[in-house]
Amino acid sequence: MKRRISVSKVSIGILLLMNLNAVCQVLYVGANYHPHDSNLDQWKKDVALMKSAGFNVVRMGHLAWDSYEPSEGNFNFAWFDTVMNMMSEAGIKVILDIAIRPAPIWLHYKYPSINITNRSGDVLYPNHRYMEDIGDPMYQKYALRYADSLSKHYGNHPALLAFGIDNESGDGQISYSETARQRYISWLKKKYGTVEMLNQAWAGQRWSRRINQWDEIGFPVAMHATDVPERMLDFRRFVSDEINQLLFRVIEKVNSNAPDALINTNAWFFSHMKYFDYAPIA
Repeated sequence: MKRRISVSKVSIGILLLMNLNAVCQVLYVGANYHPHDSNLDQWKKDVALMKSAGFNVVRMGHLAWDSYEPSEGNFNFAWFDTVMNMMSEAGIKVILDIAIRPAPIWLHYKYPSINITNRSGDVLYPNHRYMEDIGDPMYQKYALRYADSLSKHYGNHPALLAFGIDNESGDGQISYSETARQRYISWLKKKYGTVEMLNQAWAGQRWSRRINQWDEIGFPVAMHATDVPERMLDFRRFVSDEINQLLFRVIEKVNSNAPDALINTNAWFFSHMKYFDYAPIA
């Protein structure tokens, strides 16, 4: 049975891992580390500092997709192999995040449907992290391909302690694009089956907001905290389901390629921009 660990969003994390028989506990103390921000000379200094400080774990890999795949299909793991080997030699275990977000710029350029469309209908340039439409099929295709390649490459590395499933899931903006609206309609069809059942759940008679056909459905954009609560609740559940379904598919890749690896994640469940129910993935 695979064990899972959870990491809170702190600079220095302390993880208590219990073995299957609960006979003993191992205390892991370490930090987040971004080797893609520096070079070999700096890595040597940093690893020496970690070892002298008594660190025995380090979390790496988040926010770094294009460092492993700088262009489509061009995977480069050689630089990170060096870092992993240095950690192993120093006796430091690695929690390796599978950074399916943010997606590289080249992927946004190839598939513009990945870009965020805001409530006003403006398509946003991805000039910040977490600006992907999580439910977009092309984004998910490439994210899972990346997860597959990374977990295959490092699944048996001696330094590996766990794979991190995404980083701060639930953070980022919601896309109000037409492709997202069509996915939302499909989600509602699956949940309610008929327009009549949808109208009952949404109190369609209120304010003359009755839906007569599926394509009349639009995104609920709340004007205040208690606005259209039935619609807002379903919309939040839809957004959360898309996130969780993708994370489960990433976990399937890890389980297939590295069945002995632990799994962890750090959810951003309180983001004001997105809605994420952490319970299913927990």
